[in-house]
Amino acid sequence: MKTLTPVRPPSSQNFQEDKFWYFQNFIINSSSHEIITKNQIIIRLRKKEFELLQCLYFNPNRLINKQELLELVWNYDLYINTNTLEVHLCKLRNKLKKAGHKNLIETIHGAGYRFNF
Repeated sequence: MKTLTPVRPPSSQNFQEDKFWYFQNFIINSSSHEIITKNQIIIRLRKKEFELLQCLYFNPNRLINKQELLELVWNYDLYINTNTLEVHLCKLRNKLKKAGHKNLIETIHGAGYRFNF
């Protein structure tokens, strides 16, 4: 059986080249960590919210477990309480909902999360 290796977000050098990510009815500005809706409403993301979005955005439709997200965003190698992750995901979901997308981040109970394109 083949193991999947995590797809990491682009390096910060490449990341600056792609300043805008286009997604359905909104644009993500990677340099200012903002979501810009089709109605020109700007929604600011905190650093960890943005890093979570980045990990999920660059791994579309892929199930990512909690531990992997913690390692990618918080650089934890050991198991820690996942409450921090859940709180940040809740805040990110609320901000995506304000941008007009309420079901982008799907929870797969007992398995992890998936960003649905």
